[in-house]
Amino acid sequence: MKQAFCALLVALICIGSGCKDSEAPAGGYVAIDAKLVISLQEALGLNLRPLTLVVTTQKLYDCSNFSIIAQPQVTGQTIVVNFSSIYEPPTCAAGRDSARGTVDLGMLASGTYQLLIVANTDTTHAQLTVTDSTYAVTGGEARWTTFRRTQLSKIPSDAIWGDAEYNATNSLSIYNSFLDSLTANGAVVKSYPPGDYGFFVIDANGTVIPPPLPSHPFFANAFIRQYTGDMTRLQNVVRYFGQVYGDYITINLYGPHGEAYHSYNVSAAP
Repeated sequence: MKQAFCALLVALICIGSGCKDSEAPAGGYVAIDAKLVISLQEALGLNLRPLTLVVTTQKLYDCSNFSIIAQPQVTGQTIVVNFSSIYEPPTCAAGRDSARGTVDLGMLASGTYQLLIVANTDTTHAQLTVTDSTYAVTGGEARWTTFRRTQLSKIPSDAIWGDAEYNATNSLSIYNSFLDSLTANGAVVKSYPPGDYGFFVIDANGTVIPPPLPSHPFFANAFIRQYTGDMTRLQNVVRYFGQVYGDYITINLYGPHGEAYHSYNVSAAP
């Protein structure tokens, strides 16, 4: 009887004030309510490398699967990107995170483009310059938008790159042995121009900067090589070092057509 009375009381409260699961979004499209952070990025594919805008919100949401919705249009030398809304799925993925989106601008010929960015009906004017080797944006800072990466170097078609992480200084010899194996399989040292390539950065001294490390005390090195041969050969090199030295080092190797080989899982991701 007491349980039935409590259930009736809850039902009456919900009728009067409304009840819902506070952890689950209602689902649907909502207005953009945070600044959008935009980065230039190439999309790596088998034959084409279109320019994309990778977008995140500065705000963190209670669900990690919110999406930024945009409609791009390229007409001659004018590009319009309309950020129309944020999509909240009816099912909430656990974890706080930014809303995310990717805008495909396609293959752009060299030249200067007027870039119009629309968010919440506000239009921001910017300029996109495309050359044979770089992309560059000027302008674009406004109430709803900011650019994190305004200069992007194009990925060389003959480059492979990657990094290695290890937890003891004596594992450096394993890393050097891995580099020797790359050389033995035809991947040679070559100097590429300094710049931010999106997937890696080359500093003014020609050094590839390794990715940020997790909080535990690992060491890291990064590399870039010239290679135009069969990527299966390098996949086998990564596989070997994963099988023999997997307890001491983690190796990641990437190619210009979307290849991704990891010593802990060496399947390709073209």
